[in-house]
Amino acid sequence: MKFDMFKTLIVPVLIVVTLIISSCSSNNNQPGGGGPLFIGGVEGLTFQFVEGMPPPEIFDAGQFPFHVTLQIANEGEHDYTANTGYVRIKGFSPQQLGLENVSDMKKLIDRDLHGKKRIGDEVFPGDTMQLSFENLVYTPDIPSGTQTITFYIESCYKYGNKAFATLCLRGNNFQPGVQEVCQVTGSKAVDNSAGPVQVVSLTESPIGQSDVQITLKIKNVGKGVVFSKDFPLQEQNCEDIPGNMLEKNKVYIALSLDGGEEIECPQLDQGSEGFIRLLPAQGGDEGSLYCVIHAPAGEGTFKEFLKINMTYAYKQEISKDVTVRDISGYNNN
Repeated sequence: MKFDMFKTLIVPVLIVVTLIISSCSSNNNQPGGGGPLFIGGVEGLTFQFVEGMPPPEIFDAGQFPFHVTLQIANEGEHDYTANTGYVRIKGFSPQQLGLENVSDMKKLIDRDLHGKKRIGDEVFPGDTMQLSFENLVYTPDIPSGTQTITFYIESCYKYGNKAFATLCLRGNNFQPGVQEVCQVTGSKAVDNSAGPVQVVSLTESPIGQSDVQITLKIKNVGKGVVFSKDFPLQEQNCEDIPGNMLEKNKVYIALSLDGGEEIECPQLDQGSEGFIRLLPAQGGDEGSLYCVIHAPAGEGTFKEFLKINMTYAYKQEISKDVTVRDISGYNNN
């Protein structure tokens, strides 16, 4: 009777505890979920039009000077370096906006922008800045009435993410018995820093006496497009044109272990670092990486800290509609 009562009480409690632990573990691999080391999030730099810049309504024929001003904020945890990104106005010729050259429609993001940081229990937001295209005018003369035009702003900037995971290594994977310290086989929780490219899954399995294989899935979880970190964005634009396709969807990744164990990734040029390419997938472009870790033989079972650094360029776009009014009709009224 007492044993039945004990089962009645303890089984539901164990189920609830198991669900809580499972939920906490899986949340670490959710895009933007953060973890004990990072704040989390899926954004890098963000761009917004400052209210009234451009204004909701302007006049044609070059008769109404206006500014286009952007509020730029670093919402990720990577520190942006000045002059490694740009913004540009798209959809117009320079002459249509009263400018002389195409280069006048592009500006470098010329300030360092530190990412958000967590110190103790307090989160400090990332840096912000404003960038303006000043004294623009709309030069075309529309026939009459009003016309809607759209300002497209393209941004492209160098950015990065970090991810950490705890692996389990054994000096002898063939040795029978309970792995009391940790389990080699299975999915591992990943702690991602805030940014648009993240490690969304990591699994580990033994493949030899002391070697293990890890499989990582890297995904673009943001709303933009990934380009190579080496793309010359100061001189070129991150456009979807044939000449840029080889630099699109490339992420540079570097892996290391705290204990210095050798990591060998056949897909990467330098063993434990190099470029991987993301391919179209549901919910965002993604790529897989397979690596072998050579653990020292006969060292017992122990945990090891895996560090993952990812760097890339990231392209985003925003837009705003503006009404153009025929100034001759306005004057006649």
